[in-house]
Amino acid sequence: VAARLAGATRDLSVVEQFGTAAALSSWFRSVPELEARGRWPLPEGNEAGVRRLAERGLLMLAEARGQRAAVSVAALPALLTGWQAGGLLDLARREPGRVAAGQLVLPEYKRRGSLAFRALTGRW
Repeated sequence: VAARLAGATRDLSVVEQFGTAAALSSWFRSVPELEARGRWPLPEGNEAGVRRLAERGLLMLAEARGQRAAVSVAALPALLTGWQAGGLLDLARREPGRVAAGQLVLPEYKRRGSLAFRALTGRW
């Protein structure tokens, strides 16, 4: 929706794929709060399930990035909102226990470096 509002007119399936992966990384970060409110956001509720979902998100992210040329320049600001997605999904894949523990956070140097790189290059 943000890419469309920003004026993106090309095929938005790549943007949607990237957005789904970015949303999954944010959803992982919300798991502890959802569980604290009596909800069970993880379908399988175990580390193997988190790992599988993270791997799926990383695949979607890689596929979207592989089709970067299909995304119009107007969509770039909307895509930069997912700047942490790759790092968070990779961390969830490697250490799935961090999701339930509320510790799915990138190190400060990696957060700053990733944001600066993406902002300077426009590569989401």
